[in-house]
Amino acid sequence: MAVKGIIGIDIGSEYLHVSGLDNDGNLVYSPNSRMHFGRPEEAMSGLLRKMVSDGVDEKDYRFSFTGSGGQIFASSLDVPFFHDTVTIPTGARFLNSKTKYILHIGSRDPYFFEIGGLGHVGKLLTVVYDNGTGTKCGGGSGTLISKTVRRYLEKQIPPGLDSQERMQAMYELAQQTAFKFKKQLNIGGRCGVVIQSDMVHQQNEGESVPNILNGMFRRIAENYVTDVIRTRQLEQGQTMATGGVFGNPLILKYLEESTGLTIVRDPNYQKVGAIGAALKAGEINSPAGLKKTRLTIAADAERSKIRFAQPLSEGLDKINFFEESEKYEKHGDLKIYPENLNDKTEVVMGVDGGSTTTKIVIARRDLETIAESIKLTNGRPLETIQEMFREVQQTIGQRIEIQGVCYTGSSGGFYHQLFTNPGEPQTDTRKDEITCHALGVSQFNPNVDTIFELGGQDAKFTRFNPDGTVKSSKMNLSCMAGTGQTMENMMKMVGLDYQTFEQAALASKRTPIVDDTCGIFTEAGISRLISLGFPKEEIAAAISFGFIGGYANKFVGNEPVGKVISAQGGPFNNKANLASLAIHSGKTINAFPHRQLFGAYGAAIAANQHLEKLENGEL
Repeated sequence: MAVKGIIGIDIGSEYLHVSGLDNDGNLVYSPNSRMHFGRPEEAMSGLLRKMVSDGVDEKDYRFSFTGSGGQIFASSLDVPFFHDTVTIPTGARFLNSKTKYILHIGSRDPYFFEIGGLGHVGKLLTVVYDNGTGTKCGGGSGTLISKTVRRYLEKQIPPGLDSQERMQAMYELAQQTAFKFKKQLNIGGRCGVVIQSDMVHQQNEGESVPNILNGMFRRIAENYVTDVIRTRQLEQGQTMATGGVFGNPLILKYLEESTGLTIVRDPNYQKVGAIGAALKAGEINSPAGLKKTRLTIAADAERSKIRFAQPLSEGLDKINFFEESEKYEKHGDLKIYPENLNDKTEVVMGVDGGSTTTKIVIARRDLETIAESIKLTNGRPLETIQEMFREVQQTIGQRIEIQGVCYTGSSGGFYHQLFTNPGEPQTDTRKDEITCHALGVSQFNPNVDTIFELGGQDAKFTRFNPDGTVKSSKMNLSCMAGTGQTMENMMKMVGLDYQTFEQAALASKRTPIVDDTCGIFTEAGISRLISLGFPKEEIAAAISFGFIGGYANKFVGNEPVGKVISAQGGPFNNKANLASLAIHSGKTINAFPHRQLFGAYGAAIAANQHLEKLENGEL
């Protein structure tokens, strides 16, 4: 049977792109690109079903692969594989033979090419005169965008859409939102971890989402210039933008401003690699069809190279769990302890405005807790705290008299400025997070001499003297910034929330080991596990072990650790992460009740101390 053409398949970190050429080199098949959500094998199966429905018989075509996930499939299916540094320039020159420069930004890898061409015997030979790529730290722009739009916009997308439609709707909404910016923000850093952390802190200080998204898009364009183009002096010439990131017109605009070039985006800008793979396969002989029964052979070989640690469940024996009181009433997100509440009770309030969650604790003046609440911030710090205050007012507002409030956390300064009336006696105050977490835990156990603390953005480690004063503390090595938030993003990529993540990670019989040097490297390791088709349980265990390993091994490092250890902050409200910490540190960890609320509880204590000083005339 005569072969009708060649189909090139580009499997990247997030997408599967397909392009088919006939024997005359015409682009004849170009279905919509598919997001694989960490399950490329399922996406491949879906592609084969799509081909059947489109009347494309795979037995009539030769195949080739490219992309970060393509080599595994090419090996298992016994078809050619070509690196994207070859397929991208080949595909770009096919789309426009006058192309001189190619600017490429995909989910993970950015590239620059200067190309030309030679024609011979009806064939087009692409010549690469110069090329560049980014560093490992500077990669992942597409993944950064995906994580960010999920954080800020997921709640605004209506139900009823499938996963890919939801993501596409978020991308489009992000572009529309960013165009409404009022000022240019300097979102700092060439590393995705630092960019993400800076965006969160900017919003927690009151910046608007349009300004932040616009700042991120501009930073991505500027980082491409500094990290990939570098010191090259580019002349005007036909310049093509390729890769999914250039679906964003603002990034294209800012890149034109930064380079001074006029940049063209072809309708097939996402599929350049797939087109190039098909063209390169045309230069060699290979059989038609796919040996689908061999799909798992090479993947199994690659999976065998991964090293494993013990199951996380084995770390649970080194954790002291303390039961929390069940004597509460639940009203929405608010827990109320009625036995501590009387009519017109004088109270203090602690507010911990974090990047991922916002927490409040309302306590009597003797510091018995009356009510507490934890609410996801979802990139909306002002709206979140207003909703929490409204819930308090509607449930117990008539029965309490708030004497003072203390604010802490990354939004603490923003809240304090917003809700404190200037010129009046300052019954409200603000305290740093280290102080508040220390006050909170010491109320439960004054013998605590070490705190491991991890939040959505900030990593901290604190040691205490025997009298309870701080002996030493450290906060936020840049590579560890945003660990909690990044973990949450990775969970969502594989379809997990915190509850199902904990269950999956602890159910895993082994733990794949990934690079825990920094969040970007850990993400790359997790992406590789996904591309290799590891089960969700093992991926969950690797997420926990990798990110907590970065905190314990790089951030805490060789710091002396005491005997009575408390693990605090949102990520350590999760048993899988506690188990990872126990394994990495080799220490017994105390999981005290309300540990995610210690910052807010400590803030309530600080508010009470501040009031006592006012009442005693000390302020």
